[in-house]
Amino acid sequence: MPAVPVERVELKEPVLEATPAAESIRAPSVRVGYPEGGYGWVVVAASASIYFCGWGLSNAWGTFQTYFQDTLYPNEPDAAIALIGSLQAALIEGTGVIVGLFIDRVGVRPVMIGGAVLQLGGLLAASFAKTVWQLYLSQAVMFGIGAGTLYIVAVSVPGQWFDKRKATAYGLLYTSSGAGGIVWPIVLTLLLDNIGFGWTVRIVLLVSAIQIVFGVVFMRTRSIEPIEVEEPAKVDLRAIYSDKKLWFISAFYLVLSIGMLNPMFYLSGFGPTVGVGRTLSFYLLAVLNASSIPGRTICGLAADRCGRLNVLIISTTAAAIVCLAVWTTVTGTGGVIALAVLYGFAFGGLISLMPAVTAQICGQHHLATKFGLVSAAGAIGCLVGAPLAALFLNGRRSGYQHCAAFSGAFIVLAAFMMIGLRWKLERRLFKYV
Repeated sequence: MPAVPVERVELKEPVLEATPAAESIRAPSVRVGYPEGGYGWVVVAASASIYFCGWGLSNAWGTFQTYFQDTLYPNEPDAAIALIGSLQAALIEGTGVIVGLFIDRVGVRPVMIGGAVLQLGGLLAASFAKTVWQLYLSQAVMFGIGAGTLYIVAVSVPGQWFDKRKATAYGLLYTSSGAGGIVWPIVLTLLLDNIGFGWTVRIVLLVSAIQIVFGVVFMRTRSIEPIEVEEPAKVDLRAIYSDKKLWFISAFYLVLSIGMLNPMFYLSGFGPTVGVGRTLSFYLLAVLNASSIPGRTICGLAADRCGRLNVLIISTTAAAIVCLAVWTTVTGTGGVIALAVLYGFAFGGLISLMPAVTAQICGQHHLATKFGLVSAAGAIGCLVGAPLAALFLNGRRSGYQHCAAFSGAFIVLAAFMMIGLRWKLERRLFKYV
């Protein structure tokens, strides 16, 4: 069957008066060029090292969740333990709204050093924790704020080096968190069973320190101001936050985040309820994250060719279908592995495209501040999603089916929101958006 040609439709920037506010939000793609490579790939590598030990480790939370439930804190409610992971993810997402402002004012390097101290300090403190509330302060709050500080740098700087290849660059970048989601569950499972929680986290601390130092040393920003302007334009928050599209994308990410992370939190616990062995259940999260790598890369390449918003809609819809049609009905080892593979691929696509879509719809200028708002909205979803989903769990398959339906319902709502935005921007089906 011949391929249907996809016609590119560029989103036009509004005509702005030559005021300071206008200068602060005007899209740079019409004013300056982008290297589209070169040292930009080193920046992507530096960002990837930060992602691996930040979001990559957070993506492995399901391993900690199961270990805490079964071994370390068996008398604690599932929702109380899930709150550690959801608070951690929420802070990684949510600190961006504040950190983005600091980046725009004081620069990248001081912000990265502060984030590194908090993330590594949080791991060190967690390794000596004896109670759940101590894990809230260390593994959730300190680690979350530190990793979130580094995350917003890693997500904003590569966009200064790429325009036409932006989705590809971000797809490769997000692949590193997927790689972390493969490696960390396997490493954690082996270490936790043999040397315990404290020394496991200290080994994680050592590996993370090496990666963060690499990221801090090789991260380099690139000015996207026009050459003729001597002073960078001041950050006009009123102009930035008056963009209705930015608030809509933030609302979309909030709704999506309520359901998006639940399979990653609870897939390992779900396995034994449908006949999967305990050992293999621990590795289901690694399988999910492994399948997210081709999802992130392939969807990034497809987005640059067929439209970033178009591919984001497809990925979100696919994730909803997997939750509602597969997770609620699957049984047996083969079926659960298929569930992990399918959801991982869809998850990889939708999560990797958020920065590129935000930049396309709202402009690259001051992306750290803009995506900080989007991340803060996602943080609210992360914070409430997993604990709410845990309320459905009862140790049996029926509880996980209700959890799957809860997750899928919110992802469906998010898909319809993005379809509505696409319809408003471009109503022709086979157009690049």
